[in-house]
Amino acid sequence: MENRTVSIVLIVIVVVLVLACLCVVGLILAGGGFVWRTANQPYDVIVSVSAPIQATQGDEVVIEVLIENPTTESQELDSIDIDLTYLDGLHIQRTDPPYQDTLSLSPIFEQQSYLFYQTIPAESELTVSFHCAAVKSGDFYGQIDVCINSGGNCQGHQVRTVVEE
Repeated sequence: MENRTVSIVLIVIVVVLVLACLCVVGLILAGGGFVWRTANQPYDVIVSVSAPIQATQGDEVVIEVLIENPTTESQELDSIDIDLTYLDGLHIQRTDPPYQDTLSLSPIFEQQSYLFYQTIPAESELTVSFHCAAVKSGDFYGQIDVCINSGGNCQGHQVRTVVEE
């Protein structure tokens, strides 16, 4: 009877260790990308994001992203990624300059990515305007990530717009 108890205890320990390893792997796959993205922020450019605090349903809303490149080398705007919680109340109709492609970063980041691949020459700046329609009333907030030279080298900026009926 004693050997059977020891065997059951060993099996339970092995199962717990396997589950713990699976949890660690899941956290690395799900959350590791977040840590990697936020740890690799582009400090050689200056990014500012402006969005209206209030809008009325049906209004055009313009979100502007200004990227300044004070360096002596050109940089590339890889993408601008916007949280789905913010886009829940706004529909992007067009961007200026136009994005080249778009893709969903869900389920890991819950963002929509707009790919630009736009060169920012040395000692110059680029403004990207998102022209949106306020399609739903509510309080919409989230993060806009501006990714420079790669999709993993991003600066995050919080935005919030309250859309009234």
